[in-house]
Parts: sequence; C-alpha cells; structure tokens
Amino acid sequence: MLDRLARTLIMVRAGAELVAESPEKWRGTCQRCRRIQNLSWCHVFTRGAWSVRWDPENSWAWCRGCHRYLDQHWDAKMDWIIGKIGKDRFELLRIRKGPGRGRDYAATRIYLEQEIRKIRGAA
Repeated sequence: MLDRLARTLIMVRAGAELVAESPEKWRGTCQRCRRIQNLSWCHVFTRGAWSVRWDPENSWAWCRGCHRYLDQHWDAKMDWIIGKIGKDRFELLRIRKGPGRGRDYAATRIYLEQEIRKIRGAA
C-alpha cells in the first residue's frame, strides 16, 4: 500500500496521468529530460533503503532512459538531485537514509495521503 501511495504522490507531483490501472502505468513529462514519456517511480537511494523508500525527496518521476543513466552514474544523479532540492536538503536525506533508521509505517501512510490530497486540491 505504501508503494502505491508513494508512487501516486510522485507522479501527481510531476503532473503525470495514470493511463492503466493494472499494472500501473503513468505518462507525463520526465522530471530530468522533460520529454513526454511513460514514467517510472525512481529513487535517489535504492528502494532497499527502507528508511527513505517512501520519502518524496528520495523519489522522482523519470523516463526509463534517465532512470537507467542516473542509476549507472552516481555523480550525475547526485548533481541533478542537489540542483533540485539543494545541498542542505540532500545531506538531510542522506542522514535520514543512514543505518538503523526505522520507519513509522502508519505515519508514513497518513503523510503520503495528505500530500496527495494537497496536490490534487491545488490543481
């Protein structure tokens, strides 16, 4: 459930539209290359980093090509992210990702639902 909420938040934030329910397919403007494409729910730090898996600053809507490129070029990914959120927020994200960080799943669900409502209400 958290994956679906987080993916929805990232895609809605990027202005993408759901074009198929199962499996979910989103189409919109890639946040990196700005081309209209099918988009993926992408992460700065891998989805295996559970403490930031659903963190909106760790998640972006990229096309397949940008996703592949940035996953293979950490320096380019880091530069792009810092350009988007700034060095201070990137360092805070890195700290949140740190070892031994837990996650309150109920609070995460509530936060994601509220953020989706805010964005959809603003549209």
